[in-house]
Amino acid sequence: MKDGIYTFYAIQSRLVGKSPWLEPNGKIIPLDKEDEWSFSSFDHVAEPWGGKGNDYKPVHRVSYEETNDVRYKVGLKGWWTLEYASKALVRLIKGNEEGKLDYKDTYGKVSQACRYQFRIVMITKSQETNVVITGYLGAYGG
Repeated sequence: MKDGIYTFYAIQSRLVGKSPWLEPNGKIIPLDKEDEWSFSSFDHVAEPWGGKGNDYKPVHRVSYEETNDVRYKVGLKGWWTLEYASKALVRLIKGNEEGKLDYKDTYGKVSQACRYQFRIVMITKSQETNVVITGYLGAYGG
């Protein structure tokens, strides 16, 4: 992470409904209590990859590179521009409707249909690093 003041956009999600366990085609039941907002971890839908072999690469290269730059500088997922965050949000909403965010087992079989709500938040982060102690333990830690 690099020192500085950064403003970026991130996507948050919260679970709002799910089918009964092991009934992925069952009715989606709204949650009794709203789930907490958390930073979305659905990168496979927000910033998908495509192609095969040596041509396997990000589908939206510039947007993907922007997320990597944000992660490098501030240690969080996000975009510098609202435009790319909004496009990722649209992909997430579509993927949510198509069931791409459903719970799956280790074999890729859907075990529960899940539906989410999304939002974009703007974050301003200030970071300053100060050395407190420095030392060298040698090659063997001794």
